[in-house]
Amino acid sequence: MDRARLAPEVREVVHTPIAPPSPTDVRPRGARDRPLPRRFWAAYSEGGNSVKGEGFRTVRGFSKSLAGEAAYDEYFAYHQNDKYADDYVRAALWDRLADDSSAKADPRPALFDGTTLTDAMAKQIAMKGAVYQNTWIYALHELYSAIGKCESGNIADETGAPHAWDEGWAFYAGSLQTPAGSSGVLSYRLADKRCGNFQTCNSDEPAKTWRAANDEQNSNVNAKLLNLYHAGLEAVRSSTASEAMDESEYRRLDGHDASGTDCAAAADLTAEILAQMTVPLIQGTLRYAWRSDPNGGGQTFSSDGEVLAEYHAFAYAVLPRVAHCDAAAGEVLAASMAIPDELTEASAATVVPGGFAAVKAALESTYACLGITCADVGGPLIHDGAPVAGMEACDDGSTVNSRAEFFQNPGAADHGDEHEGEHEDGHDEHEGEEHDDHDGHDHGDVVAEEESDGAASAGVAALAAALAGAAMFA
Repeated sequence: MDRARLAPEVREVVHTPIAPPSPTDVRPRGARDRPLPRRFWAAYSEGGNSVKGEGFRTVRGFSKSLAGEAAYDEYFAYHQNDKYADDYVRAALWDRLADDSSAKADPRPALFDGTTLTDAMAKQIAMKGAVYQNTWIYALHELYSAIGKCESGNIADETGAPHAWDEGWAFYAGSLQTPAGSSGVLSYRLADKRCGNFQTCNSDEPAKTWRAANDEQNSNVNAKLLNLYHAGLEAVRSSTASEAMDESEYRRLDGHDASGTDCAAAADLTAEILAQMTVPLIQGTLRYAWRSDPNGGGQTFSSDGEVLAEYHAFAYAVLPRVAHCDAAAGEVLAASMAIPDELTEASAATVVPGGFAAVKAALESTYACLGITCADVGGPLIHDGAPVAGMEACDDGSTVNSRAEFFQNPGAADHGDEHEGEHEDGHDEHEGEEHDDHDGHDHGDVVAEEESDGAASAGVAALAAALAGAAMFA
C-alpha cells in the first residue's frame, strides 16, 4: 500500500506497506439487496474490502482467543468466553436476523434473551460493540504481536514487528480519520468526541506543557497515544541498522538483525497505550450513565432507549477492566447496566439502579489500578453547554501536565520518578464512532453510502464496511 495514499492520521505512524491495495467497495457483494439489519451483519461477518489470503479480513474475525495477551486475558477472565465480543453483537441482532443467518450457527447468547430491544437500541449496541470491543481489542493484539516478533528477532518492515505495530495504530485510528476531524469511525474519533464533553481537548485550559498548541490531535488521549506509538515503533525497529542504512538497504536485512531494538520498552509502552485507550470508554460510560439515569438526564424513554443502549455498550466495553481491578466496583457497574425486558415509561424510571453517582464512584475507585488519573478523564461533564452537577472531576492530585516529560517524549531512556503517586496502586501490574450528535445522541459515523478512497490499510477498510450498519438501521 502506498503510504502517501493513507489518511493523514494513519500516515502519522505507518511507515511500512501494510498490504496490497484492497477492493474499494465497502460493502460485500449483494449487501444492498438485503434487509437493513442483515446488511450490517453481512458487512461485519463477511467483509469484502480487506483481502487476507484467499478471503477477506472481517471485524467478526477479530473476536477470538488471544490468550497470553494482557488486555485480552482480563476480558476472558471476566467473560470466560473467547468470543465475548462477537456474542455481544450477535445478541443485539438476533431477533432481527433470519433463522439461516450465520449469526445463528452457534447457540443464542444469554445476553438480551427475553429482552425486547428497540431498533435504536439494537443499532447502538451492535455498532458500538463492533468498534469498542472487536476492533479495540484487536488494535492491542497487533501491539502484543509486534512485541513477540521483536523478541524473536523478526524486525523486517513488511512482515515483522514494525508492520504489526503499524497495524495497531491503523486499527485504532482508521483510514477515514483526518487530523482533529470528524470523519473517522473508530476509537480515535471517540477520544476526540469525548474530550469535548469532559474538557480534555487541547483547546481546554490549562495549557499543556507536553504538547504543541497546533498538534492537530485535538484530545489529550490521542496526543498521548500518537507519541506512545511513535516511541513504540522506534523501540521495535533496529535503530543501529536503520540509522546506518537507507530504507531499501534496511529492508534487505529481512529481520535478521535486531540490534538496537528495545522490546521491553515496547511492552511498557503498550501498557501505557492500554491505559489511555481506556479513558474514552470511561468517559462514555460516565456520560451515558448520567443521561440514562432518571435522576440525571432522564433521557432513556424519550430517546426510545437509545441513550441506555449507549450506556450499556460503553459500560460493557470497560467492565472487565474495572472488575479486574476491583470486583466490588465491577459488580456496581454490572448492576447499573441492566436493560428492562421491555422499555416503557415506567421501566425507564428504574434504569441505572443506584444512580450515576454510584457508577462514578465505582469507576473512580479503579483509576490508579487502570493506570489513569482524574485529570486524564477530566470534568465536569458538559451537557448542552453547561456543567452537570455531580459529574465534577475527581481529585487525586493529578493535573493535565502530570508526567509531562514522559508524554512529550515517551521514547527517552529514563524519565525518572514522574508518576507523582497517581499510579501507585497497580499501574505496573496491568499491561492495557460515532457521528456528530443528533438530537443529543451519538449515532456513529456512517460510511454505508460511500466508496472507499482506496487508501485504507489492511483491515481498517473492513471496519468501515462493518460500520456501514450504522446507517442500515436508520
